[in-house]
Amino acid sequence: MALDIDDVQKLMAVFATKEDLRRVEDNMVTKDEFNQRFDQVMTGVDKVLKEVITTRQEMSSLTQRLDDTNEEVNAIKAIPVIAHELRAKK
Repeated sequence: MALDIDDVQKLMAVFATKEDLRRVEDNMVTKDEFNQRFDQVMTGVDKVLKEVITTRQEMSSLTQRLDDTNEEVNAIKAIPVIAHELRAKK
C-alpha cells in the first residue's frame, strides 16, 4: 500500500517537522543556563530552609520558656491554697 498526498498531510499534522523541532530547540536553554538557573533556585531554597530551621529553634526555645512560666504560675497559685490549708488546721 503506497502513501498518497492525503496520507502524508495527515502524518505532517500529527508528527513534528524538522522546522518545528528547530523552533523548539531555539527556545530551549543550554545545559550551562539550566545549571545556572538551578543554582539560583537552590540558593533561594537554602535561604528559606535556613529561616525555617531558625524559626523552629526559636519556637522550641519559646515553648520551653512558656512551660517554665506555667510552672512558676502554678507554684504561685498554690501558695494561697497552702496558706488556707494551714489556717484551717489551726
